Amino acid sequence: MIGDLLTGALRAHGAKSVLVAHVGPRTDRVVAGVAEGAGVRALDLGAGEGGTADEQVDLLVLVAASTIDLRTWSRSNGLPRAAGAMIVVLDTVPRQGPPLPAPPGIGQWKGLLSSRTRRLPNRGWAWEFSFTDPVESGEVLMAVARSLVGGRRSPVESIPSAAPEGTEPERLWRRLGEPGAVHGAAEPSRLSVDAVPAVDERVVNPMGFTRSSSAKVGRLVSRGGRWV
Repeated sequence: MIGDLLTGALRAHGAKSVLVAHVGPRTDRVVAGVAEGAGVRALDLGAGEGGTADEQVDLLVLVAASTIDLRTWSRSNGLPRAAGAMIVVLDTVPRQGPPLPAPPGIGQWKGLLSSRTRRLPNRGWAWEFSFTDPVESGEVLMAVARSLVGGRRSPVESIPSAAPEGTEPERLWRRLGEPGAVHGAAEPSRLSVDAVPAVDERVVNPMGFTRSSSAKVGRLVSRGGRWV
């Protein structure tokens, strides 16, 4: 379904220059059949491949595996300006309402022709934008990223400043969750706070805290290489 959605976007925009970027596990499979043809260039952000903000394309397509992948790259200035944009996030946290992006500021999106938000299977979402003239891709990505963590009244963006580039925090969490990674340590003192990767609190807790709480205590454990 997502592949058909991306292919339809390419046809609808009639773009002569297209950048298809992806970041996160299994996103390469999603764009495999799309990032082909004349004028289409593929970019694997998770592998450290980068673009340049000085260039310009007719259509930018970005497929992110999760909200944290999108939020990590929304602050990057390495993506070109684009007159059209399609952003897909394959998995997002449960939410109470649709993630509707808002313009970044007064007059910054005067050339917006259309925007569309679609729900995808398995908590995924897709957004499509069309502008009269190319705009900064980072502004579009940030607008979408903010819509995904809507509900928080604090204006502070809490993407960890110490987080490595790309999806390195996710790789570190996977490594820490491998069987034997914790219990196999020779001494408990070998594990410290510094061994725990950065956590994007806006993704883990997008709606903020309630004024009251129950007596229940949650446990974060690794089962079969996955954190639950």
